Amino acid sequence: QKPLPYRYMELFIDPAKNRKGEHQDAWDNLRVTVDSEGMSASSPEHYTGVTDVNGQAHLTLKHNSGLGVETPIRIVM
Repeated sequence: QKPLPYRYMELFIDPAKNRKGEHQDAWDNLRVTVDSEGMSASSPEHYTGVTDVNGQAHLTLKHNSGLGVETPIRIVM
């Protein structure tokens, strides 16, 4: 597999679910946030950016009000 330098990518933060697979609307205000050079948020659940010269993206995911729920994160290139 070859690296993909300067490749457009999208990151989606899907709704959180508890261990029973249930979602509560109150959790929508306690989202995971992404910090990365070169990525920007068009909404709290949608980020866009570009890979670096080596085809990598370095992300810092934060969930300051974590409730112990599962938050699926998808990256689409």
